[in-house]
Amino acid sequence: MTSLLSKENTDNLISAPMAGFTNSPLRKTFAENGAYRIFSEMVHVREILNLNLWEIPIFLENYNYTIQLFGSIDDDFIEAISKILDFADNFDINCGCPVKKVIKAKGGAFWLKDIDKLIKKVDQISRKFKGKVSIKIRVGFDKPELLDLISNLNDTEVEYITIHMRTATMLFKGEPLYELYEQVSHFPKPMIVNGNITSPMIAKKLFEKYKPSGLMIGRAAIENPAIFKEISFYLKEGRLCTENKLNKIDFLISYFENMLDYVNSYPFFNLIPEPLKEKALSKYDNSKNEADRKKFLKKTIVESRKIAFNIIKGYPEAYLIKQNILSLENLEDVKNFIQQTKIESHKSKVRK
Repeated sequence: MTSLLSKENTDNLISAPMAGFTNSPLRKTFAENGAYRIFSEMVHVREILNLNLWEIPIFLENYNYTIQLFGSIDDDFIEAISKILDFADNFDINCGCPVKKVIKAKGGAFWLKDIDKLIKKVDQISRKFKGKVSIKIRVGFDKPELLDLISNLNDTEVEYITIHMRTATMLFKGEPLYELYEQVSHFPKPMIVNGNITSPMIAKKLFEKYKPSGLMIGRAAIENPAIFKEISFYLKEGRLCTENKLNKIDFLISYFENMLDYVNSYPFFNLIPEPLKEKALSKYDNSKNEADRKKFLKKTIVESRKIAFNIIKGYPEAYLIKQNILSLENLEDVKNFIQQTKIESHKSKVRK
């Protein structure tokens, strides 16, 4: 097993990269709730090459951290990784994103259209940064080609392979093709299974039937950040975790506390390792600082609302909470409102 993963397969519960969702505050919330390895949002290699680091906060994090990169097969991944080598212990190449605009730009799952080119490029990158590079793929572009992909990737220096068990053309619809994993389970490279892992029961079934090196969890973690802890508990105890379970309001408070820390760090230069910090500062137009900050705050408020609405799905007072969050423009006010909601909820239970 690579040093980037735990020696125990069932400990390797990994949070998926999700554009527009897995910002630094949510990543920290996942880490606090049992995810072993945390992925950043996809970052285009050209943004790194342009040193716009205040726009793409991929700074140092205090957990097992993977920066996921995407771009066309002709982009200079080696130079990009060289610039941010001190930011993380793992750099993942996205060859699986099925989103139309990413495919149109010849990134993500577009690479799956030419497996020979994909393997050659990944081989170059992984040999340059031995022990640090991984890859995320799908089972194929418009038809399953998993055996061909995995057999060739095992000849590269990638540390592990994450497989979303659908083709690119399936997007996120339909049942994952988990059964294809049996074709490749004998290969030595560690492999992570991804796709529709929404409960401890599904996780246990996958571990028992296919014995992957770990599982990657995406959308289910946004609605329930505790899913990592819940899966671990279920695998070890054989029953669902009910005691000491954080409720959705606690998650919201934790998330907005992390978000406030994040906002107060803008424009993040204090979190960028030297000597890249000096280079990034030299490119930053300080005269635009206030305008950039307002733009950044607006973006974080939109993102935080979207994440908050996912977390409170199914909560009895979800509609009321959503309406209040929409009416508030200040993150501190949102956090205070949620804390007050928790107090009122507790008082109501005591009265009953």
